[in-house]
Amino acid sequence: MKPLIRFLPILAIGLLLSTNGYAQNKGKASIQASAHVVQNNNVTATSSISIDQVAVNSGIHTVHPAENKAGGFSLSGRPGDEVFISFDRSARLKSTAGDNLQFDAVNPVFSHSANPRTAQTFKSARGGTASLSSRDGELYVWLGGKVNSNVAKSGAYKGTYTVTIEYMN
Repeated sequence: MKPLIRFLPILAIGLLLSTNGYAQNKGKASIQASAHVVQNNNVTATSSISIDQVAVNSGIHTVHPAENKAGGFSLSGRPGDEVFISFDRSARLKSTAGDNLQFDAVNPVFSHSANPRTAQTFKSARGGTASLSSRDGELYVWLGGKVNSNVAKSGAYKGTYTVTIEYMN
């Protein structure tokens, strides 16, 4: 029994050392988490592009952004924030008979007022960055387009043109 009593302190020290050694292998780490919640941007189509009646084989017909027939939309959000607006180069219009006609976008413009005559042209025909008004968070965008009646059959053509808006802040 005496040899066992002499061995117990050594065993206890060994257990303590092994527990400390194991505890040294554990660790904790913390990381920071963050989120940026933004106000929703509201996008509203204000007008569709309308190219009036054109005769077959009468050439290229264009609607400019400052015309009443231009397509437009308004964007509202947090004042001063930046948005990236990109435009498709073209869209396919389809007649009720199933014929196709290519619509090509031209000269998108933007302004902080609802008057397209005060607008400035994007640096690229494919779009670019613009800031929402620092006063009220509004931005107005207009888009013209053209069709070539030399490659069209008679008919009423309709289609969808896509504009993509990316919130930058």
